[in-house]
Amino acid sequence: MQESKDKMPPHDPAVRRLLDGIPVQMLTAFAVTCITTAIWWWGLLPILRIEAVPLAVGTVILVIVLIGKAPFLLSVMVLMFGAFQMDQTFHWLYPLRLPFMSMAAASFAFIWHVLLAKTITPVWTRELKALLIFYSIMTIATFTAVDRNIAIADWWTFTKLVFLTFVLAWFPQNKKHIRFALAAVMCCGIVISSVAIYNGITRANLVELTRVAVGSGTFGNPNDLVVFLLFPLAISSALLFYRGGPVMTGLALICLPAVSWTIILTQSRGGLLGVLALFVVIGLYTVRSRTVLIISAILLAPLLYSAMGISNRVSGGAADIEQASAMIRTYAWHAGVRMAMDRPTGVGFGNFIAQFPNFTPVLVGGNYTAHSAWFQVLGEAGFLGLVAYVSLFICIVYTGFQNLKSFVILRASWEMRATGLATLASVLAFGVSASFVSFAYNWPLYTLAAMTTFLKRCADQESAGFYVDRDATDIGSRFQPSSARPSERTE
Repeated sequence: MQESKDKMPPHDPAVRRLLDGIPVQMLTAFAVTCITTAIWWWGLLPILRIEAVPLAVGTVILVIVLIGKAPFLLSVMVLMFGAFQMDQTFHWLYPLRLPFMSMAAASFAFIWHVLLAKTITPVWTRELKALLIFYSIMTIATFTAVDRNIAIADWWTFTKLVFLTFVLAWFPQNKKHIRFALAAVMCCGIVISSVAIYNGITRANLVELTRVAVGSGTFGNPNDLVVFLLFPLAISSALLFYRGGPVMTGLALICLPAVSWTIILTQSRGGLLGVLALFVVIGLYTVRSRTVLIISAILLAPLLYSAMGISNRVSGGAADIEQASAMIRTYAWHAGVRMAMDRPTGVGFGNFIAQFPNFTPVLVGGNYTAHSAWFQVLGEAGFLGLVAYVSLFICIVYTGFQNLKSFVILRASWEMRATGLATLASVLAFGVSASFVSFAYNWPLYTLAAMTTFLKRCADQESAGFYVDRDATDIGSRFQPSSARPSERTE
């Protein structure tokens, strides 16, 4: 099902002639050949470094083709190497600087397609506007920070993340892109989970002797790893409730148990609550009987707790008699409140850990993070920053509910309904898990904001009669399909 040509954004004739004149198949084949040759030369001539020439040439040509012809694939690269940080999972990818390369290519594509050629029309939704307001407040908190050096470094990283959020929100254009993005997210979840499960079996890279982790970056923290895996878990769960193709169903059947096993191995209490919230949201839209849903949730909670072995943890488990983990978390939350009360704009971007000893009610012999995204923002940006952050979260949730409602009423395709349900469930699960993880400025929430924006555009197109699928069905739906005339639909 394709978008009708008269509804596509206008293209500049010169741009169209330029893009149509590029022999994509030939250049792609040449780029792959150059990369293969470079790999061979890398092993043969490690001293002369001549192998870098074909690698660079092939990469540049491939990136030029993607910038001109397939900007969406660049957003997928940003998702894989930026959000899911595949280079941290496999350290042999790190020298390639793939996150930097994907961001640079996405920047050029953004300038070309959005600003110059105008082949991509920006869509301003309430969550993107709320994101800009929150970013503005964090910018003010950066320049009023206690330690500006720390604040500016973290602000610059956050600036890149906000820019890439707009890339992820605007580059996807149609239903095929949704399908590709779903597959990419599930593949990332499978790969990361495979490494985590291997580490758990071999007892390698464990935190606190029992908790599994992946790599030495963000995924080296089991709590952070769980937050990243909530989206693949939601997608694979939602896809099993909708009639999709065999490939997507097969990926979902692999991703769901792999990610679930990984979350169990992390022994994360915040992850446990996030998983419960995720399945409750999905169950509200897929299970007819509320009694069955409530009973299932009541039975699932103790089963997950027992399977995760949380009582065996060094911190927060049965051995933690003095409950030091819970007490430090309470002190951190108290410190966040005192930071906001003492400084209207907070202590500044990234300054929570450094300023913790100055605001904690009890000295605990170290610097600690906020252990909560909400208190992290409160301490670093003040009450105004917290209001902006909560408003951003509410906007994402509200738009997610509206998207899902529109997809059900219009009986949209299974990709849109599954993605809408998974995105909404992931946002609410993030809200629960983030209450115990300092993850206010990292990828998960902003990736979900971008996906929500894209689905909002799809929902608007659905209501205008673009992607309506007359044969689509929805579990438990009592709504009738859209009354758009057949002449207004596209095949």
